Amino acid sequence: MTLEATVVGAGLAGSLTAVALARSGIATSVYEAYLDPAGTTGGFINLTANGLGALHSVGCLEQTQARGIVVNRLCLWSGEGRLLGRVSRSGRPAGRAMNLTIMRGDLVAVLREEAAKAGATVHTGRWLASAAAITDGVSAQFIDGGRARCDVLIGADGTHSRVRRLISNAVEPPEYGGHCAIDGVTRMPGITAGSLHLVVSRQGCFQYTAKPDGTVWWSALVPTGDLDPAELADVSEQGWRSRLLEQYGQGETPCAALIRQSATQGRPAPLYLPQRMPHWRRGRMVILGDAAHPVGYGLGAGLALEDAVVLARCLRDIDDVPVALTAYESLRRPRIDRALRAGVRYGRFRNLPGRGWLDTALAPLYRRYFWGAASSWLLAYDVEWHRRVRV
Repeated sequence: MTLEATVVGAGLAGSLTAVALARSGIATSVYEAYLDPAGTTGGFINLTANGLGALHSVGCLEQTQARGIVVNRLCLWSGEGRLLGRVSRSGRPAGRAMNLTIMRGDLVAVLREEAAKAGATVHTGRWLASAAAITDGVSAQFIDGGRARCDVLIGADGTHSRVRRLISNAVEPPEYGGHCAIDGVTRMPGITAGSLHLVVSRQGCFQYTAKPDGTVWWSALVPTGDLDPAELADVSEQGWRSRLLEQYGQGETPCAALIRQSATQGRPAPLYLPQRMPHWRRGRMVILGDAAHPVGYGLGAGLALEDAVVLARCLRDIDDVPVALTAYESLRRPRIDRALRAGVRYGRFRNLPGRGWLDTALAPLYRRYFWGAASSWLLAYDVEWHRRVRV
């Protein structure tokens, strides 16, 4: 009998999970709370070799690269405009890029299209209300009164996961980190396409990259002071522009011009501290991506894509669902714990005073821990899609 899977959430993790499950012959239904989970929100993300490898393994890389910008070089700058380091990303394992920037909404759209082609069904505007174990399965109920019966319920529903709360009410919600991310799009000549620039500033980082046609995507971390996440939407666009200029408008970098020239800015996205969740599964329910391990700091997207493929492998190869979910957690926990420690370490660097001579002094540490050989454990990971999971 064909296994039936219900995926809650049609973002990056949920959509790729649906692709991998459907291509494994598992009947897959995806339920997304919002009518348009792709939209124009979230700005651009930088996918590194590990995330691109996960996409490649299930046949989604070519479509993704067609919508993004291949990054051949990473450049680190001080707030004053001093070049602190440059790393080439031109080497391509198995003929694929090592870095790719893409608008989050475009990546979600690509993955949803591939999920539908693979045979998965995507339902939008469906909010999960509750779920309960039944004989040999799970019964999910939605706010609109609808129900879905499945063999496995997968929570890919983000940082504030409803499925995580159903698995364990004892888990503390993620803690707000006091920063939000704001993004924008504009046009500016003179910025070479194919490079990703990171400007480090006191308690923040501004990154930007250009397309061949002169379009520039940018994203910035902004400290929010005493504001809590619910209050971020009350700040006007001009208010955020002023905060951005205060944070990044000094020195000889393009940041101020990019901020001023952007006709529109994305809504502020609160960032949460890395958190180790003690419970990923219960019975036939499981979580992945940000629902299972808020990491942030540029690591979350790639890890979520890895989760999706590894979970699908386990459900493909192991007939007993609870055993498959146990295998998934055992395969992923050590790597996720290491990523969480890296996220905490990065947060400490980010919150140092910064500016001037200290940026220069810290540059070797940035290069070593986040760009150099010390990050090879992150970038060289293989989801081993074509290898059978054995227990």
